[in-house]
Amino acid sequence: YYSVLSTLVAPVSTSCNMTFNKSTRALTINASATFKTTISSTINLLAVMVEDDVRGTDAGYNQVNYYSSTQANQPLNGAGHNWQTEPSPVPAASMSYDHVGRALLNGNYNGDAGSVAGPIVDGYTATHTFNYTIPATQNQDNMHIVIMAIDAQTGMVYNASETKFKYT
Repeated sequence: YYSVLSTLVAPVSTSCNMTFNKSTRALTINASATFKTTISSTINLLAVMVEDDVRGTDAGYNQVNYYSSTQANQPLNGAGHNWQTEPSPVPAASMSYDHVGRALLNGNYNGDAGSVAGPIVDGYTATHTFNYTIPATQNQDNMHIVIMAIDAQTGMVYNASETKFKYT
């Protein structure tokens, strides 16, 4: 299955560049989508802010552990844990979460309406700007941005790209 899918050309490629004001924590993302074929559906761009190494101390950050000897007792090692010997739930102080979605920049799972004007034909490039202020509770050094080209009616993601957050 993978060998077949890996040879297919994605119908669109996405990318972005950004500017960041450290003092105000204001972020401007310039997203683009370049299409490789004609698409008759309504396509929108979606930007998602993602953070790694998210930690917390309250019970909401505890991790249910189905591999624990107190649960299913299944062997599993990874991410610095022997999950079989860890309790369930694993206390928040022992956990670090990666790839945590922090914000949908338009607040909508179907992307920003009108962000890809038509008609969509081979070679067409759509651009769209997203603005976001990173809350002080989030660490910009651990952030990345995911740009998706998404079908507005079905929610199907045609393609996505991830860009490490960078600033000077």
